[in-house]
Amino acid sequence: MRAWAREQRCDLSHVYERESICIGDYVSSLAHDVRLVRESLGTPAHVDVHGYVYDIDTGALHAVVEDRGTGGSEAEHDACAVVQASR
Repeated sequence: MRAWAREQRCDLSHVYERESICIGDYVSSLAHDVRLVRESLGTPAHVDVHGYVYDIDTGALHAVVEDRGTGGSEAEHDACAVVQASR
């Protein structure tokens, strides 16, 4: 919020609760989001759904959650596996 206020010259801290806009647990948040996309009627069963974290300091993209679609080998049927992100 401080960065937004500094960059935009507009303080919105009174509008939103900090907890509602800040993600404290990226793995749980991404697992939840991936599950929402997987359960959506618009997501075909054969499509893989992934959750990534982007490191704004290094530009690195870290795979955190993978939900493999139903098309493929038996090993690919493990739904919503949490990947160890290398940091």
